[in-house]
Amino acid sequence: MARGDTQEAMQRYEKGRRKSRRHFPHDVGLRTVGDVLSAEIDIERNAIANVKHRLARIVDRLHDAEAWFDIYAAAYGATAEIYLSERGLDETLAFLDQAQARAEHLGLVRLGPLLESLRVTTLTLAGEGDRALRIAERSATHFSGAGLDDTSAPWREVESLSTAWVRLMLHKGRVEEALRAADAALVYARDRGVARMALRLNVLATRGAEMAGDRSGALARIGEVCGEVARTGYLRAVLREGPDLLPLLREAGQVLHGDALRQQARDLADLLAGQEAAALRTPVFSPRELDVLKHLNQGLQDKMIARRLGVTEHAVRFHLKNIYAKTRARGRLEAVVRARELGLFEGVTYQSR
Repeated sequence: MARGDTQEAMQRYEKGRRKSRRHFPHDVGLRTVGDVLSAEIDIERNAIANVKHRLARIVDRLHDAEAWFDIYAAAYGATAEIYLSERGLDETLAFLDQAQARAEHLGLVRLGPLLESLRVTTLTLAGEGDRALRIAERSATHFSGAGLDDTSAPWREVESLSTAWVRLMLHKGRVEEALRAADAALVYARDRGVARMALRLNVLATRGAEMAGDRSGALARIGEVCGEVARTGYLRAVLREGPDLLPLLREAGQVLHGDALRQQARDLADLLAGQEAAALRTPVFSPRELDVLKHLNQGLQDKMIARRLGVTEHAVRFHLKNIYAKTRARGRLEAVVRARELGLFEGVTYQSR
């Protein structure tokens, strides 16, 4: 699974599940391990319908059974992903708090950094980057270096910490720092052949390159992403980013070298477009996008908005692109008009650095 050998992983998991049912029918722990690992790989393949029943009461089931760090990490990561998409932010955070309490009760100290990084990722995905920053500042030692030099650290822990850190840097507009962190973690992932971690990092680095105004670099990275998705079938890393990647994938579908890569880019763009169409019925804006919109409503240009918010002009333009996608606008004025129709400027306050 880590290498991205999807079919072999699924076959081995199913073989293990069959053997456990046949030889150890009353061993709840074995069934739980099988459920967790199968759910994790189904989420990566975006086969969400297969997952929900496997993760029912997963925290209680895990802590009543014998498991090891990787199983806990897979369970918490998979469940947080499903909860965020199906139940929303509050229930996801409540789930992670429950997991933290049970881990502390059982003395599973190593799970602390993992659960903190999952909180950070959950909050940034939900558009609550400032809350995520407060968690990271409180737990700075967990994120420092992201475990890249710790040869004993499980790869899932390093993956979770490093991707959470890159997300935080992108949220803060510290794009160069985000790209340096992503590239350092990519070396770790590639040296160990951990394809899933490399894919997740490359998706985030694609966003960073685009925010930095490096269109050719972003296209090169999205080409690598398309190649890895085609090889592994791991769709979730791309779909998780939503409309942020859609314009780039559409361009990649025209300009990437090789028919197979171009087709993969077009297929991913179609998936994201369907996801975006559903979101556009009730558009949800991140706090930073709302800040940009409110300053846009004042008639401010990109340079002044960037100064007010303490970010780069590239970051402002990146947020504008997302705003245009969510409002179905072709320009600044149209975006403001659409935002007014949605009531986004009622009782507004303006955030500045």
